[in-house]
Amino acid sequence: MVKDADILLVDESVPDSLAFADQWPDKTVLSFRWVHQAVKHGRYFGAEDDWGGYLVRGRPFDSSDTKYVL
Repeated sequence: MVKDADILLVDESVPDSLAFADQWPDKTVLSFRWVHQAVKHGRYFGAEDDWGGYLVRGRPFDSSDTKYVL
């Protein structure tokens, strides 16, 4: 569920996706392209990496507290 997520992925070229993201101001919102780059490079791009340049908007999120699997 969205309320439990720390990160939301959106297609920022779709206006409705940004309106959806605006309903969750406490979430980090990234372009869906972030996932493609992480898989392509075989690594996680977190806040310490400036989200790989894919931050659409959102609060800083300390990714060191969470485990990720690619």
